[in-house]
Amino acid sequence: MTHPGYIDRFYQDIDVNKVERVDGFEVTKEDTIAFAEMWDQMDFHMDEEKAKASAHGALIAPGTMTLAIRIKLLQSQGINRRVLASGGYDEIRFAKPLYVGDTVHLETKCIDKRLSNSKPGMGVCRLYSKMFNQDNEPVLTMFDTILVEVDPDRPAE
Repeated sequence: MTHPGYIDRFYQDIDVNKVERVDGFEVTKEDTIAFAEMWDQMDFHMDEEKAKASAHGALIAPGTMTLAIRIKLLQSQGINRRVLASGGYDEIRFAKPLYVGDTVHLETKCIDKRLSNSKPGMGVCRLYSKMFNQDNEPVLTMFDTILVEVDPDRPAE
């Protein structure tokens, strides 16, 4: 796997309500089974025959893998060195199973931001993400609160 490189997007570079889209991650059988063997050993994640007989009708990715794919897509354009941490995820919804063979894209927007009250030089951004399959059906929706460095050479508000 190649490293996507780094970017420097400060608090001031994040625009409220701007939708950012990242395309093109294919969910493979090999990745799904390997992930499930390590982290979520449900039959419908690892065994094709048992998955066919399940309510899902085919192999599906674990929810935690779906979340990991979101991070992979977010970082595919570069890993933002100015993000210090995620403060937590809220309202995670797996709207539809993520099937082996699906190709997903991600849309993310900052819905709110403010300067941190407790961490000088940092800003708090609340993101809303929605992941879609190739049929443009949502498979994941969620909120994520991140802590982002403020550029000291530019006004913050």
